[in-house]
Amino acid sequence: MPQLIISHIERLNKRHYLLWLSDGQSLQLSITDMFNVKVMLGDQEVASVHFQPLSSLNNIEMPPLYRINDYRAPAGVFALLADGFLNAILSVYAFYTHGIIKPWRAAPAIKSLLA
Repeated sequence: MPQLIISHIERLNKRHYLLWLSDGQSLQLSITDMFNVKVMLGDQEVASVHFQPLSSLNNIEMPPLYRINDYRAPAGVFALLADGFLNAILSVYAFYTHGIIKPWRAAPAIKSLLA
């Protein structure tokens, strides 16, 4: 059985994306409000991250700084995609906010996957 991976990310608009899996399935990645990102399969929440700002969001001279306050990892069939979902969420959120996410391990460059 081939390993299931995120093959690419399709941008629908600034807050909504599709995560395309290697088997052709797509999941919705949405920035639901300023500090929350969810991965959904239909009406079912698969994974989510709540971010906490660590710096002023009003300082235009410095990019905002965030940290992960809460991460709800996927379970069941999507558990093997936990790292991929987290990397996609971190990359999309950093792209959306023009911010830096710390302290956390660096997400791989997924921006190139944005369609």
